[in-house]
Amino acid sequence: MRLLNTSLKSKGRRIFKIVIIIFATIYLSAYVIYPWLCRSSASRNERTIELPGDGIVQNSISGYTLAKTIKASSSKIWPWLAQVGQGRGGFYTREWVENIMGADIRNADSIIPKFQSIAEGDSIRLTPDPYFDLPGQYLVAAQIDSPYVMVFRQILPNGSTGTWTFILKPSTRLIFRRRSSNPSFFDEISIPGYYFMDMGMLSGIKKRYAFRH
Repeated sequence: MRLLNTSLKSKGRRIFKIVIIIFATIYLSAYVIYPWLCRSSASRNERTIELPGDGIVQNSISGYTLAKTIKASSSKIWPWLAQVGQGRGGFYTREWVENIMGADIRNADSIIPKFQSIAEGDSIRLTPDPYFDLPGQYLVAAQIDSPYVMVFRQILPNGSTGTWTFILKPSTRLIFRRRSSNPSFFDEISIPGYYFMDMGMLSGIKKRYAFRH
């Protein structure tokens, strides 16, 4: 029995090491290729052009620009953006990932009339408040120009400033830019994960619009 227990423990340790190696390999691969994925999402002009909200974080040292083409007018896509937020329409991305992190997100599959009003200065939650016994995370609307521009300012847990910018081009081309002035170590190592979720958000909006039209 003792030999059996020792054998099972040894096998368990080997499996645990293999799992760690697999996850580390996947993460490192994602960290290496995500800049290329960003370039494949947005054109050079979209990545380099100055957008509304860039002045909030003038010396951005972290972030990226993503884009998605949606065959609809800006006014048709705007309502999906207007209702983003925890406790509102969600973020249209991988709900299971957000909820593993305790964010309690429920992504809407339709336009919710009561969440269509958003003005500069309004706050939307990213997480519940409190969040694991700490203050919840939220975004503050810094610029709203319906149905083309939506800029949010975020105060990160380390006190630095970040922005989320949504731009709707007449085509319609939905552009999303994330910027941060002084990301924490956690934010730096989480960038591939942020890309994964943000790209999911753009795809989620496109899929929801297409499904209902």
